[in-house]
Amino acid sequence: ALHLRTAVNKKTSDNVRQVTSWQYLNCLRLWTRVISAHPAEDELGALAFPLSQVLGGVLSMAESMYLCPLRFHVVQCLQSLAAHCQVFIPTAAKMIDVLEHQDITSKASSSTDVLPELTYTVKLPTDSLSRAPVRDLVVEEAITLIRHDAEVYRHHVGFPEYAYLTIRKLRVFAKGSKITKWRDLARTTASQLESISNDVKTARASLGKTPMQITEFEPLLPVGG
Repeated sequence: ALHLRTAVNKKTSDNVRQVTSWQYLNCLRLWTRVISAHPAEDELGALAFPLSQVLGGVLSMAESMYLCPLRFHVVQCLQSLAAHCQVFIPTAAKMIDVLEHQDITSKASSSTDVLPELTYTVKLPTDSLSRAPVRDLVVEEAITLIRHDAEVYRHHVGFPEYAYLTIRKLRVFAKGSKITKWRDLARTTASQLESISNDVKTARASLGKTPMQITEFEPLLPVGG
């Protein structure tokens, strides 16, 4: 773990290549699965925080938009840790950053090239983000992960406040986009998050406590859910 943190903290070209490699990612994915399988505090749950710090460090080093596949893999790891260990690890803002990036919003060219498989890569091919189909792929995955993020916290009393900015940003993205598919995805997702927010507001009002008084991670989870 110390070696991983040191590599993340020293931002040199060699270290960037190291932490954006498949070998490094697979190490992080393995630890994510192990901790997620044993999330209790008296098991491996206490390791969720240091691992999330390392994963966050990888995100900060993966600045290039061509490393979007790596970002998506890392966000999936963070969401798994959050869900299984029941800890708050926000990831929606990282995906909003992808949607707002100029490599996505600038004019694209059409292409009939074979699309990259995001599941099996950590980096997009050179110049691929100039092509509309690749941007479609990136936008769809980013919005999918925003939805997954919402599912992690949908039974948390703080969901409305947490999701507020994401909903607002999605609506701004939809309004400014000239691509019908993107507008529909963003608007639909914003509406879904808004619906969850309204349900949470109604449910938490019946608890008779303020959100600050509630320490459970999913106090609004239906019985038997």
